[in-house]
Amino acid sequence: GGEREGAGGGGTGGCGEVWRGGALRKMCIRREHGGGGRAQARLGTDVDRARTQGLQGRWLGTLPHMAAAHRFYERNGFRRVAPEALPGDFPRMPVDTVFYALDLARG
Repeated sequence: GGEREGAGGGGTGGCGEVWRGGALRKMCIRREHGGGGRAQARLGTDVDRARTQGLQGRWLGTLPHMAAAHRFYERNGFRRVAPEALPGDFPRMPVDTVFYALDLARG
């Protein structure tokens, strides 16, 4: 773990850092670029790429007050998990206290 690659994407302002071990960091779209399905498209591209690379899952951490983000992740198949369920090399941010996982092996 620990190697990173940029996820790219318009209007992300430095967001979208992806860790090859399966962790997704900084999944955000600037407010002025929001709407129009950009976040949905961006996540879809990331999940497709992760499957192509043979990753078994995606994991992410977020903040407890980010209710809209929680709903977005849950609508897209992520399930909330305990910190103990994260991979051992997950690049955990000290401020994150809510964690999600997406099982890519399920199809």
